[in-house]
Amino acid sequence: TIHTRLNQTNDAAAIYRKALKQKELSSKHFLNASLALGRIELANKNYDGALQLAARVVDLYPPLPQGHLLLGAAYAAKGDTKTAVQVYEKFLKDHPNDIKARQELVLLYADKLKDLSQAQKQAKICVEKAPKDARSRDLLGWIYLQSGDQESALIELQEAVRLSGSKDPFFLYHLGLAHEKNGSTAEAKEVFSLALKLLGPIETNPFGQELQKRIEVNSK
Repeated sequence: TIHTRLNQTNDAAAIYRKALKQKELSSKHFLNASLALGRIELANKNYDGALQLAARVVDLYPPLPQGHLLLGAAYAAKGDTKTAVQVYEKFLKDHPNDIKARQELVLLYADKLKDLSQAQKQAKICVEKAPKDARSRDLLGWIYLQSGDQESALIELQEAVRLSGSKDPFFLYHLGLAHEKNGSTAEAKEVFSLALKLLGPIETNPFGQELQKRIEVNSK
């Protein structure tokens, strides 16, 4: 874990692989090592390696959500959106209250499959099951915005920002876009500016540069 925090992923991966080769490894340590190594493999774009580890965790510990989340993420990163969707939907049949898995499903439907109807359906379920979850509100608002329902988008995105304490720049960005589409340039500029303040130096930050661009557009 220390190596991972220090971004020494190769060293961390070697330690986790060594741990997994040990005989009579406890279930707790097996799970921790498998999931940690799987996340490293995913970050390093070794999707097959991540899939193998995730599948092993799912087979041995089917109720554990982390294994399914890693498996779905690995399939999605590999470009197999259909299988990723199947992984999340299968898991959600037995664990309908798992918000993280459903949120990932929303993103796949919206961003990869361009199925806003299904994305909205799943996002609404997220909000129904976790009305105080800021990310669920943001996702539903974002789907509404893409669907052209600006009034509903504003309601959900404003709630996402409120629930997050105005501390998430991406939620603020989405709200700014909703104000912008609604023709409320002053409100959009204010929200984009607040988001920008939450970031560090923007010279090498594409997101910061996008926020600066939006501020300038809404200053005219």
